[in-house]
Amino acid sequence: MSAVRSISIIAAMLDEIEHVDDLAHDIAAQDFDGELEVFVADGGSTDGSRQRLQALMEQLDVPFTLIDNPLRFVSPGLNLCIARATGDLVVRLDCHSRYPRDYVRRCAEAAESTGAWNVGGIAEPLVSGSSQCMSTTDTPEPFANDATVTLRF
Repeated sequence: MSAVRSISIIAAMLDEIEHVDDLAHDIAAQDFDGELEVFVADGGSTDGSRQRLQALMEQLDVPFTLIDNPLRFVSPGLNLCIARATGDLVVRLDCHSRYPRDYVRRCAEAAESTGAWNVGGIAEPLVSGSSQCMSTTDTPEPFANDATVTLRF
């Protein structure tokens, strides 16, 4: 893969009011120097998460598009996001995960250095209140097999 100058971040959500604050702040904190665009497909949330995420992304000055996902499932929602993505690389995030500030940049670096089409991080479960979350681990070496790279943070 050539140099990654722009990244499309995609996510799907449904009733994620307990997690959208973390998602918005983790995206806003990313240290990637290029252009970021963010697409979140919402499956019809009724808990206020749509409105909360919109308000936070505006407050944090993050380019953001909320997409209606009438099928409500994650895969169709992600496909709706991908259809709108214009970045050199698509990075999928999840509302139930936490991301270090270098996550997006390191995904781009791994894609550039290995030529992989699919990169991602190792996740560890965390317990947050009564719901489970995931967080990437902190080991620096990517490893690859053909077109997939998994980052160890």
